[in-house]
Amino acid sequence: MTPSTLSPERAALVRAVCQAPEDDTVRLAFADWLEENGEEERAEFVRAMIAHPDLRRYCLSPVKVNQHSSRRCRKCDVCCAMDALRANFDEWTPDISCTVEIYGHAWSRGYYRGDAPVFRFVRGFVESVTCSQADFLAHVAPLFASHPIERVTLSDREPSRSRIEEDGNLVWCWWKPNHGVFQASASELAAELWESLVPRDGGYVVAWDRITVSDWESDSLALSALSAACVSYGRTRAGF
Repeated sequence: MTPSTLSPERAALVRAVCQAPEDDTVRLAFADWLEENGEEERAEFVRAMIAHPDLRRYCLSPVKVNQHSSRRCRKCDVCCAMDALRANFDEWTPDISCTVEIYGHAWSRGYYRGDAPVFRFVRGFVESVTCSQADFLAHVAPLFASHPIERVTLSDREPSRSRIEEDGNLVWCWWKPNHGVFQASASELAAELWESLVPRDGGYVVAWDRITVSDWESDSLALSALSAACVSYGRTRAGF
């Protein structure tokens, strides 16, 4: 479901989750609302993922639990979460062709393609996104309106390396053209994302006639800065 099709109460709870990504209390309140409104399975999915946020391995020996048995495997909550996502895959995942990861396992939605967006579920919602710049810009508003996304990796963007003439040190660069596109490059950012790219943690901006360049002291800092820029842009597009 997209935000525009949600009931007002549900939409308000989802928005509260997205506005406070680190607050599990809000997520548990949403789980309570789900249970009260007949969605027990998704309520338990959210609660199970909050109880086991960092577990990577799916239980390899699940034990069925029903009204006739109280037997439980060591990771029964995780088993239930995995089974619930499989059973409700189309309803609970973003409505685009993608791959979804949970506890180190992955399933595809729609026609599989190697460069399809990857959404990682943590604590009941999509927490991180890996996709191309074009896919990100095409789906950013509904994604951030429905999920408290905290990390973004653009799979087709990579900072370029350059050497500072004055001291010979290497820097890692993002850039944008000032007068249209003149070169296809994995380090070129769309104008929308560039505006959210705030120079910090060692970054600085230099403007020349044809391009503007943002330099960073390491590739990890450059990638972290781009992730933060994507999250900032996404939250703005979602109205936060």
